Amino acid sequence: MSSKATLQPPRALREHCPGAWAFPTALVLTAACLLAGQVLPGVTLEAVGRETERYSVMGGVINLWDLGHPLLSTILFCFSIVFPTAKLLALGWIWWRPMGAQARANLSHWLKALGKWSMLDTFVVAALIGSVQLSKFITAAQAFAEPAVYFFATAILLSIALSFWVARLAEGAEPRPRAVPRLDLSLVVVPWVGAACLVAGLFEPLLLIEKDVFENVYALPESLVDLVAAGEPFLVTVVAVLVLLLPAVQFLGLGLLALLQLRGMNVDRLLRWWVALERWAMVDVYFLGLLLVHSRVSNIAAVTRPAGFWLVAGAAVASVYAAARINRRAVA
Repeated sequence: MSSKATLQPPRALREHCPGAWAFPTALVLTAACLLAGQVLPGVTLEAVGRETERYSVMGGVINLWDLGHPLLSTILFCFSIVFPTAKLLALGWIWWRPMGAQARANLSHWLKALGKWSMLDTFVVAALIGSVQLSKFITAAQAFAEPAVYFFATAILLSIALSFWVARLAEGAEPRPRAVPRLDLSLVVVPWVGAACLVAGLFEPLLLIEKDVFENVYALPESLVDLVAAGEPFLVTVVAVLVLLLPAVQFLGLGLLALLQLRGMNVDRLLRWWVALERWAMVDVYFLGLLLVHSRVSNIAAVTRPAGFWLVAGAAVASVYAAARINRRAVA
């Protein structure tokens, strides 16, 4: 019998997992949350002498374009509308469409690696709420979260989890070896520099917003306290965990793993855990959100970027560098 006759035709993932009805159910639920998050208002902005404005995800894209920021508008449109929608379609494609193990693994890998960037609009809302409270005594400008931000963030977090889920199902259906990258000295130094920038950024203002005689210094710790006072525990948890806790662990962990590997120790298993953790650590996404907030708020007040802004920028660059070096060679 020829080798061609023994080859099995590609099968859909659902055929390998006939009892996994929970996956398509979760996919439909995620799609519903995403649609609600994109259509409903996400933030209300009030300012003295201006009409109250409500922004949806698409409204934020249009607003940035009208303010003369076509590049940032395009970035927000791609990461908050095009990519999340395409990602859910790709997850459905992996589940229902017959394909080979290699093609399925490659698509799953890129969905996991890029999925966190869909959180951009959630971080924009969180930063906007903390940055435009221009007076503690007189309401010069304020921002409030609307229901869409919760639907949107839930949809994105679910889609990230679904990416890991479908990759695990595919791995169980058709096991294949996974590459583990070799680390070098730059992956000792860069992550620890990133951790230092992130920690230092906690003690410095990120944005300074001024309007007439009012001003607000936007810093991460004070922003989280303000979000708690505003009754936004969900946003506090999202920012604290995804922007502070996990990136710090990500940086310190990778620096230590690189050092141990350079000294001859086998850290393959731990490195795969780091790759999974990196896809939930989002200081780089948060920094891009700060840029978008700077562009939006500059329409109603004068905005300057103090030392903390550049420290977080350094942490973001370190995160992107480390992720690019690892994800180029690892399929986890």
